[in-house]
Amino acid sequence: MSEEAKKVAFVAFCVEAYKTAKHIGGEEVSTLFAKYGVDSYLYEEYEILHTMGIDMVLDYINRFLEVRGAKI
Repeated sequence: MSEEAKKVAFVAFCVEAYKTAKHIGGEEVSTLFAKYGVDSYLYEEYEILHTMGIDMVLDYINRFLEVRGAKI
């Protein structure tokens, strides 16, 4: 699997994990992530984030959104 494919798979995994954790739909998560740049952040920071546990990644996502004023 190419590095780009790994990053895309990681972002998809994070969308699914966030959806499950927040009990919201995938489309809502995708819209939220795109609006606030979470998807780009996850993609760009893959090397660091993919080594962390999912609870820590979800915490990073929550803080990332909080700093940007997202209403979740």
